[in-house]
Amino acid sequence: MSSSILSPFSALAASASRLIPACRPALRPLDQPRHTAAHISHTRYGRGQGSTKGGTAGRGHKGQKARSGNGKPVPGYEGGQTPIHRLFPKRGFVNFNSRTYAPLPLSRLQQYLASGRLDPTLPIGIGEIVRSNLIHGISGFSGVKLLGELDTSLPLPPLELNLSRFSKSAAAAVIEAGGKITAVYHNRLGLRQEVWPEKFVGREVEAARPIRKSDIRR
Repeated sequence: MSSSILSPFSALAASASRLIPACRPALRPLDQPRHTAAHISHTRYGRGQGSTKGGTAGRGHKGQKARSGNGKPVPGYEGGQTPIHRLFPKRGFVNFNSRTYAPLPLSRLQQYLASGRLDPTLPIGIGEIVRSNLIHGISGFSGVKLLGELDTSLPLPPLELNLSRFSKSAAAAVIEAGGKITAVYHNRLGLRQEVWPEKFVGREVEAARPIRKSDIRR
């Protein structure tokens, strides 16, 4: 057979070589060493003297910094000297039974009534006061106290107010306008139910009764 005549297999191989592009080289040859910063071997402490970090594990011999923990004293420790919080005597005390009330000026209540942010035809309690943003939150308070003088430039319709405390001037102004005031008592759980009633649906809490004489209005 003449050498100029190609076999069918050689012709197929020649056509395939024209259709299939040459393979691209690998991004990283297997014989190329890995970058030294790509893998950092962490120091292993306390694994024998041959590791150069055995025995005392790099902490040295004894001492405060060689002990377990962070090696630091508690905050306020002054090395055995009498700390400053023990040098001076105590003065006063914190009364954990005290009750503080969020102040609600009567003039600001009149502004909200005049602007329509509160409905004067409905009873107004602590929940309505907080939800209308007349008081920005009740956290840290035991209730709401209405105080201040009447603003003569704004109207005061007859209201039914159910708040914690009332000053004498504010109570007199509401009553003279034909309104009704009621001093209500709330413990911490009852106050949360008053402000967020949707959280107590199906598990309503009965109103607590006051146990101190200062909370009982005769």
